[in-house]
Amino acid sequence: MNWSPLLRWYAREGRDLPWRKTHDAYRILVSEIMLQQTQVSRVLVFYKTWLKKFPTWHVLSRASNAEVIHAWAGLGYNRRGLMLRDIAKRIVTHGLPKTEQDWLKLKGIGPYTAAAVASFAQGQTTVPIDTNIRRVLGRVLLGKTFPSSDDDARIRRHVTRYALRNSHWQAVFDLAVAVCKKDPDCATCPLRSQCPASKKF
Repeated sequence: MNWSPLLRWYAREGRDLPWRKTHDAYRILVSEIMLQQTQVSRVLVFYKTWLKKFPTWHVLSRASNAEVIHAWAGLGYNRRGLMLRDIAKRIVTHGLPKTEQDWLKLKGIGPYTAAAVASFAQGQTTVPIDTNIRRVLGRVLLGKTFPSSDDDARIRRHVTRYALRNSHWQAVFDLAVAVCKKDPDCATCPLRSQCPASKKF
């Protein structure tokens, strides 16, 4: 698999998002929690405001429930903000998790978020699979037009051979949003010549 066409496409078409310009685990986790069930355009507004009010784990860990809920208001699912505050408390007390498995031990962090933070913040070789990643890699690597979570293990086995890192995952995310959608635009896809699923649409 040659990922170069995808990275060239990403250099031209990739989204300019603030959490992609940092390796700070706090800022990346904030973005990942906010992006759960919330559109990017909305998160962009709240992300900046949140970091101004709660710039570090320590500051957030001291916030009251009322302060957190007030800052989160408008994003919906207030428990996400409270969960983030509780994670900050634990990290201030016990230290920053060092591995994907350590992140998973924190209440409220699932497999995707743990892998995302380990990859984007700590440079670990892992596979953060969500709906978007699954759709692109399931098509490109497995040739399945509509892959499901049942395919995740196979996707991981294929991906481990490539040691994909931060820039690759961000490129895959953006490809999923702009091109490799449920109804894909295969004609404009940089991976179309290598994607067995493209012939099925």
